[in-house]
Amino acid sequence: SQTDAETLRFLNDAVVLEQTTTLTGDTLVTFAITVDSAANEQNSLTVNSPTTVFNGNVGTAANGALGSLTTDAAGTTTLNAAQFTTAGNTMTFNDAVVLTQDVTLTDTGTTGVTFNSTVDSDATARDLTIAAGTGDVTFAGAVGGTSALDELTISSAQDVTINGAVNAAGVTQTTGTGTTTVNAAVTTTGATGIALTNPAIVQNANLTAAGASPISVTAATGDLTMAAGSSAATDTGTITYTAQGNAAIAALTTGGTANVTATTGAITDTNGAAVNVSAANLVSGAATGIDLDTTVTNLTATNTGVGNVIVNETDGANVLNVGAANGNATV
Repeated sequence: SQTDAETLRFLNDAVVLEQTTTLTGDTLVTFAITVDSAANEQNSLTVNSPTTVFNGNVGTAANGALGSLTTDAAGTTTLNAAQFTTAGNTMTFNDAVVLTQDVTLTDTGTTGVTFNSTVDSDATARDLTIAAGTGDVTFAGAVGGTSALDELTISSAQDVTINGAVNAAGVTQTTGTGTTTVNAAVTTTGATGIALTNPAIVQNANLTAAGASPISVTAATGDLTMAAGSSAATDTGTITYTAQGNAAIAALTTGGTANVTATTGAITDTNGAAVNVSAANLVSGAATGIDLDTTVTNLTATNTGVGNVIVNETDGANVLNVGAANGNATV
C-alpha cells in the first residue's frame, strides 16, 4: 500500500489506483474527475482530510471497482458525482457527508455501507440510493437533519440500522436479507411516504408521513416488532403493517385505513392499555390470535387458525367482520 500526505491535494486527472492507497491532506483533498482501481485488482482508497471532495464517479470503470472506500472522522466529504462502487470490502464515511447531486452507492461485497456521521443534501434536496448487496447499511448519525434528502432508497442490504433521525421526501427499502432496526425517528414530507421491507423488522422509534402519504412496513419472512411507545402516523394515508410471523403493534394513527396482518402468527399489543390503532378503517387478519385496543369507525378482524380475537374498541365501531375460526371473538 501507499501513503501520501500534503496540505492541499488537487487531483485534476483521472485517478487509477495501482495499489491500496491512503491520501492525507491537512486541509483539503479534491478529486476532479474519476477514481478507479486498476482493472480486477479492487485496490482500496482511504482519504484523511478535513475536507474531501469527489467530483467524478468512483469505481465505475470496467472492472475498476475499489476494494473499499474510507474517509476519516474529521470534517466533511462532499459527493458531487453520481456513482460510487466498491467490491469485496466496505464503503465507510466516518465524517459528515454532503450530497451535491443525486448519488448512488453500490457495494457488491458482504460488508456494505456505513455512515458514522451525518448525511445531508446541499441547498437542493438530493436522492441517495444504496445498493449494499448482502452487506449491511448503517446510519449512525442524523440523515437530512440540516438539509433534508429527497428520496432515500435502499435497494439491497442484509441488516439495515437507523440510529440517527431521518428527514426526507420519501424513504424506501425495497428488499433485504436480514433485519431492519429503526432506533431513531423517520419523517417524510413527500408522496412516497415510508416503505420498509426486510425478513424481520424492529421498530423502536416513530415513523411519520405527511398528508395522504402511506406507511408500509413488511417483515417478509419473520416477525415485525414495535417497541412500546413507538408509533406510525400519517394524516390520511394508508398504514400497512404485514408480518409473515407475528406482528407486535404499539400505535398506528391515520384518518384513513390501517391494515395489520400476521400471516402465520398473532397480532399482539405492546402498548398496554393505550390505543394500538386509531383509524377510519381497520382491517386486521392473523392465524393464531388478535389482541388490540382500537379507536376506529369500521372494524374487520379475522383469525384463521387456533386463537382468540380480542378487540377493545373505545369509539363504538361499525363491526364489518369479526371472527375466529377456532377460538373466541370479543369486541
